[in-house]
Amino acid sequence: HLGPIDLVQIPVNLFDQRLAASGYLRRLKQRGIEIHARSLFLQGALLAPPGHIPLRLNAFSDHFSAWHAFLQQHGLSPLQACLEFGLSLPDIDRLIIGVQTLANLREIMAIAGQDRRQDLDFSALACNNQTLINPSQWPAA
Repeated sequence: HLGPIDLVQIPVNLFDQRLAASGYLRRLKQRGIEIHARSLFLQGALLAPPGHIPLRLNAFSDHFSAWHAFLQQHGLSPLQACLEFGLSLPDIDRLIIGVQTLANLREIMAIAGQDRRQDLDFSALACNNQTLINPSQWPAA
């Protein structure tokens, strides 16, 4: 028998907005459950510069083109936009972020310490296609 759940770790990113859009995050929070978000960078795919998305995701080049157009329109780096999105979700308690270097960590901390932008609407970037938003379903490299 499992005890009551008091913490969940969920995938959330600019393409995978299902749990936020469905109201599920709000329901978890109302039950007193702490929410930690992971996969904010979609295995690094959202941080790739234009024209450098992983080859196995080429079928989604239109979605990545829209992503890069959004970045350009709002004057954001991919890292800034990913962090802005994660930090904009009021029901998320913690973001779980992997870093490779101390410089990565410092850059993330600097962005996270900035004032939040209120003019960003990320909803047009949402995708429900499991082949894109679930890395376990990505085609083999």
